[in-house]
Amino acid sequence: MQIIHEINGAKLNKESKEDTSSLLTNKKSSFFSFSNSIPLSRYQGFYFFDKLLHKTINNLSINQEIKKVINYGTKIERHYDSGFEEFIMPEEKNLLLYFSEGLKELNISLDMRQINNFDDKNREYHITTESGCLLVKYTNKNYTSYLAIATNSLKFEQINQWKEEHYKFDQRRNSQPSSLFVYNAIKVFLKHDSFIVFSPSLNKNTAITNAINGLKNIFQLKQNNLKGKLNLNVKEKSQLKQKEINCAYQNCINSLNSLSYQNENIFAGIPWFYSFWTRDALISTGGFIREKNKKIKNMLLKISRNIKSDGLLPNKLPNYGSNADGIGWLIKRLSEIKLSKDELNKLTPLLTKSVEDMIKFTTKNNLAFNYNQETWMDSIDRAGARIEIQALRLFIYNYLYSITKDIKYFELEKTLKKEVIEKFWQDPILADGYHDFKKDSTIRSNIFIAYYIYPQLLTKKQWQKCFDHTLEKLWMDWGGISTIDKTNVYFKPHHTGENSESYHSGDSWYWINNLTAICLHRLDKKKYKSYINKILESSTKDILYQGFIGHHSEISSATKQEPLGCWAQSWSASMYIELIHEIYSPLKEKVKKLINEKMIH
Repeated sequence: MQIIHEINGAKLNKESKEDTSSLLTNKKSSFFSFSNSIPLSRYQGFYFFDKLLHKTINNLSINQEIKKVINYGTKIERHYDSGFEEFIMPEEKNLLLYFSEGLKELNISLDMRQINNFDDKNREYHITTESGCLLVKYTNKNYTSYLAIATNSLKFEQINQWKEEHYKFDQRRNSQPSSLFVYNAIKVFLKHDSFIVFSPSLNKNTAITNAINGLKNIFQLKQNNLKGKLNLNVKEKSQLKQKEINCAYQNCINSLNSLSYQNENIFAGIPWFYSFWTRDALISTGGFIREKNKKIKNMLLKISRNIKSDGLLPNKLPNYGSNADGIGWLIKRLSEIKLSKDELNKLTPLLTKSVEDMIKFTTKNNLAFNYNQETWMDSIDRAGARIEIQALRLFIYNYLYSITKDIKYFELEKTLKKEVIEKFWQDPILADGYHDFKKDSTIRSNIFIAYYIYPQLLTKKQWQKCFDHTLEKLWMDWGGISTIDKTNVYFKPHHTGENSESYHSGDSWYWINNLTAICLHRLDKKKYKSYINKILESSTKDILYQGFIGHHSEISSATKQEPLGCWAQSWSASMYIELIHEIYSPLKEKVKKLINEKMIH
C-alpha cells in the first residue's frame, strides 16, 4: 500500500507494509480515527465530546483492498481500484463528512457508548428515518445517544448483526477489553458521487439539526476546512531540502494545531489523554512559540492564573492533583515570549508569590523537593529532590531576578546552584535525585531536561563528560534513548502496556529523544552529529510511516522502534518542531553567546 503525504507544499510517496492508521480532529475534543485495514484499537472510530468522550461509529469500510492513503493534514483519502473516499472533520463541529467517487457500498459498524463503559448487556439499537435523516438511537440502561446520517445516497439496507471485533493493538498493550461486540448496522448503496454527514449527539434534535445543516452546507464546510489553517510561511519552510524531514515537520505543525483546543489549551494526546495536563501543555507550547503563534501568549497567561496556594500548578485543569514541574515549564515558556510592560506588571506578583509559597512548602535545605508521582516520570517512586526539578527552580530564580532585579533571587539561584553541584555532581554522573541524605545515581534521561532548562549548571566540559557517560548507558541503536540504564535491574526492554513497569524504566519517549537531540546540538553539534541524525531519522520515520500517519507517537519500546502509547502526542510533535528549528534555524549570535557565557563557572 502507498502512503502519500501532501501537506503545505510538502509531498512524499512511499510503499509501506506497516499497519498504519489515520486521525482527524475538530479541535474541540472530538476525533475520528481509522486504520488502513480492520480497527486496531477500541479507541478508534468516531468519538464526540459532551462532558466526556462518547463513541459512535466503530468503522466505515469498503469491501475492497486499499491501494493508497493520502494524508492532507486536514483531510484523509483512501483509494481503491474502482474509486476513492475522503474524510473531513470540520473545525469545532461534531460532524464527520464523507465523500466517495466510483464506489458502490459503504458498511457502517457502530459501537455507541461512553468511552470507558464496556457493559455489553441490554444494548439496543433502533434505526429509523426522521426529517430526511437516517437516525440511530442507542440505549443501554440509563444511557441514550443518537447518530443522525444525512446523505444524497438514498438507498440503504439494515444489516442488524452483532460481530466480535478483535483489537490487536489493545491486546499488545495488555489493555482490556481487547475484543468487543460491535453492531454491523447499515449498508449504504453509494451513487457514483456520494456524500454523507454523520452527526452524533446525546440529544436527538441536535443530532438531526446538525446533520441537516451539515448536508446543506457540506461543500462550504469542505472548502473552509481546506483553506490552509497552518499559517505557515511556505517559502521560508520550503528551504528544508530533505523531503522526509520537511514533510514530517509540516505534519507536526498540523498535528499540534489539531490537538489544540480553541487556542485555549492543548490536549496531551489522542486517543486517551484528552484532558488538559498542565505539564504536557506547557512543554507543548514550545512548538507554537517557535512557529511564532501569537495566540499562545493568552494560553500561558490563562494557565498562570491557576497557580495554587503551594506555589505549584494543578496536574490537570481546572484543579486536579499537583505536579512539581509545571510551574517551572510555565516560567520557561513565559521567558520565551514577548510580554508587554502591563502584562509583566500583572504577572510578576503571581510569580513572586509562587516562589514564596514554594520556598515555604516544597523546599528543604535549599533544594526543591517533590512527592511521589509529581514529576513527569509519574509511574515510579521519585520522591525527594530530583535533578530536572532543581534545574527548573534555578531557572525560576534566574528569571525572577531578570524581571525584578531583586538581589534575593540572585542569591537564591547562587545558593541552590552550589547545593546542586555539591549534592548531585560526581564526575561524570549528574545524579537523578537526592533523598534522605543519599544520592540516587541511577542513570536516567532527566539530565537532558536539566541541560535544556538550565545549561549553566555545569561547564561545557563537564556536560560533555556527563552526556558521554549517559549516552553509553541509555542509547538504542535504532535512534532513541531508554528512560533508565540498560544494565539496571529494573530495565524493561519491551513495552509492558497498561502494566506500567516499562513506562519510565525502559520505554523510549519521543519528546525526550527530540529534546536530547536539541541538547546535543547545542552542546557540540559536530561531536554528537551521529546521535542527532539518528534521533532525527527515527522520529521522522515514526511521524510519516508509523502509528497515526502525520502524527508523532508517545513512546516506543526500548530495544525495537515501534509506535506505542498514544499515537498522537502533543509534546512529541512540539519537540520535533523545536528540533527542526534548532538544526535548520540556528540561534542568533547574541543568543549563542549568552548560552556560552552562562556555561562558564
